[in-house]
Amino acid sequence: MGSLARMRAGIVRTLYLLAPFMILAPGQHAVAEPLLWLNVNTPDIKITARTDDNKAIRLPKLPFSFHIEAQCPAGQMPKSMLLSVADTRKRISAARLGDDNATIVSIVIPARQVAPLSIANFCLNDEQSKSNERDQLTVSGALSAQAALLCGDRDEEHMIYSSLALDVTLHCIHDNQPSGKQ
Repeated sequence: MGSLARMRAGIVRTLYLLAPFMILAPGQHAVAEPLLWLNVNTPDIKITARTDDNKAIRLPKLPFSFHIEAQCPAGQMPKSMLLSVADTRKRISAARLGDDNATIVSIVIPARQVAPLSIANFCLNDEQSKSNERDQLTVSGALSAQAALLCGDRDEEHMIYSSLALDVTLHCIHDNQPSGKQ
């Protein structure tokens, strides 16, 4: 099973920081440019209908699963990588980055690190909202992820950075609706 197939189900977001390309000059061998590629799922979160539209929506913990491909400049190897979302940080060792440079990293962001969302006219516990077909909403950029890849050899080190907006899909559950419906 391929590494992308191992990703959890969900909408997938992709970021290419530096697109790989080849630089060729007479008498030179092809050298790939550094690359830091992130692919992440969009978590599906069930929320209970609100009684007051003025109250912000507080989200529970948010699970994210990143598929990361990292390539260092020619002659250098990955030393480590740091992945950050909100106040949660995860360090990935050179050994875990592996020879094929493809790694799956899961991070769960605690609810206390997620700011409340202010969304008007969504998931209210009133007759109009119950009959409304809008019981699902994807919030673009609810959080952001930052990645820093440290590459190096014996003489020098390079950092490759990237940033990615993270989406969250909300599913509204009304009092009269079974919690399994999505």
